[in-house]
Amino acid sequence: MPQTLDGSGVPPEELEFQLFSCSHLVLLRRVAPSRRLTTLLNLLETSCSSPDLSLSRAASYCGTEKNHLNMLLRASTGFTFHSLLIRYRLYNASKLILSSDLTFLEIAHKTGFGSLSSFERNFFRLLGQTPREYRRREPRFGNKKTLGS
Repeated sequence: MPQTLDGSGVPPEELEFQLFSCSHLVLLRRVAPSRRLTTLLNLLETSCSSPDLSLSRAASYCGTEKNHLNMLLRASTGFTFHSLLIRYRLYNASKLILSSDLTFLEIAHKTGFGSLSSFERNFFRLLGQTPREYRRREPRFGNKKTLGS
């Protein structure tokens, strides 16, 4: 079984639910409403597709030092800035994969990845499958099986 970024080896379906739902972030907003953390989560939600988004830029936007912001984020979410940014990008990419006819290269660029290989590598690490395999689950892209067949 492929190892995930967190090393858990969680089955892809369960991992997809855990990481792509971002429900832990909704809960986090209620439990730990730090101004800086809220500002950062808003920034990630609105700007994660920008290839220029970095820890340095996020820290500047939140009015703090990058090491402090990364520590705050890791203590609150269990993720580093970079890891959370990748998850946001992959969440957006997963929606585009299943809802559009865009190529994987177009999706990679639309969601902030610098290259197709970076996109595919991160996608496989987190989901244990390629974007192509993920897209095949959608009936209009190739999974023609129905519940009755």
